Amino acid sequence: MSQIKLAFIYIIAFSLLASAAEASKTRVAFISGKTGSDPHTARELERGVDVFLQQNPDAAKKLEIERFDSKGDPAETFKAIESIAKKGIKLVVGIARSDEAIVISKYISDKDMLFLTPFATNPRVTQESENAFQICFSDLAQGPALAAFAGKLYRGKKLLVLTNTSSLYSIGLTEGFMKNLPKDVSVKQQLYSTEARRGDVIQALVRDFKPAAIFIPDHINNAALFANEIHREYPEIEFLGGDGFGGLRVLKGVFGETPSIQLTFSTHWHESVKTPANGRFLAGYRKLYPGDLPTSGAALTFDSLNVLYQALKKAKYSDEAKRLRELIVGGTFHSTTGDLRFRKGERSAIKDVVLLKYDKGVVSPVKSQR
Repeated sequence: MSQIKLAFIYIIAFSLLASAAEASKTRVAFISGKTGSDPHTARELERGVDVFLQQNPDAAKKLEIERFDSKGDPAETFKAIESIAKKGIKLVVGIARSDEAIVISKYISDKDMLFLTPFATNPRVTQESENAFQICFSDLAQGPALAAFAGKLYRGKKLLVLTNTSSLYSIGLTEGFMKNLPKDVSVKQQLYSTEARRGDVIQALVRDFKPAAIFIPDHINNAALFANEIHREYPEIEFLGGDGFGGLRVLKGVFGETPSIQLTFSTHWHESVKTPANGRFLAGYRKLYPGDLPTSGAALTFDSLNVLYQALKKAKYSDEAKRLRELIVGGTFHSTTGDLRFRKGERSAIKDVVLLKYDKGVVSPVKSQR
């Protein structure tokens, strides 16, 4: 046999082996709104994927991750999940917004598909499908944690709550907060919508009600507008918020001109948490993105892929949703903020709620509580 023919056979054989190796990979769809209204958060979720693969080379060999853009819109999210299903991909990770996550949960409710969201906190995300998981805590945990903090700090004082009726996130977080707020806090609620923000009405309400603090359970784009406007007129008022406020980089970006704002907000992660998983995440993030600040969005995406990968290994890389669901519900996973698990019959992670304070341009931990 000539050397040319032999070389040709080797090339064909190598190509077949490479194709077989690629075909044996477990396919995972990653979805985020990278061209939507909040590209920063989408980018951080994307970075969590990259850090996970960098820190887990064995997973990089076993998983084929295909990325999809939800454009930060529920209608576009439906198109994306429909495309994912048509491609035969059964495993889905991603999404920061609850309204988009609920679309995915509804879509997969009667399908052999599994969905893990790192960031969408509304309880309906897991109520719509038994194959949907929140690797973050839900608003049922976040709201009470903020209420307990507010109850201690503002006992006997007035508290104003601003709720965005256009946002399932805002509605859910308000409910969890209001139900658990102690009765010795005098509270007033004002509704608004993204389309009709009613800044003048709220300014008048602040002037008349004179709250010691204002709780704004909304995403940063709306919440920051209110906080900045109110702070300029009433610099003594403090603010409370949920995980929608983001991290230090986002806060500095939106409050750069008013760093004296005092804001306490709940979040899912902080770099000061001392766990082996967080150490690996931080090392990977700083290696891939030197000079950039790691964020909770990246950390929770890292955790989401870790939960899925650990379950896949136990399932011998079967992507059957029912089997993976059983393994996830029955397991304990080492996350960046400590051990993560799920109660029987529930699919929202049991984990610590981290409270942070933003004051004079600095973020510092207040406390963590389950």
